[in-house]
Amino acid sequence: MANYAIGDIQGCYAPLDRMLDRIAFDPAVDRLWIVGDLVNRGPESLRVLRFLRAAARGSGRSRRSARIRCRRSPRPG
Repeated sequence: MANYAIGDIQGCYAPLDRMLDRIAFDPAVDRLWIVGDLVNRGPESLRVLRFLRAAARGSGRSRRSARIRCRRSPRPG
């Protein structure tokens, strides 16, 4: 089992997808933590949110959907 943390996706779905392929993320055995900014600068903020929402629900829409955990960082101050 491997644990991966990915931060500051910034609405860039394509690089996220390529990264998950590159690390050969296997939802059956691996765990993925999403931290930092999910949306903002990239062209696919809505797609990132939809992917993560479906993944968190375990909807089965993606092979990566089983063990993705989303965590919100506390705001300073």
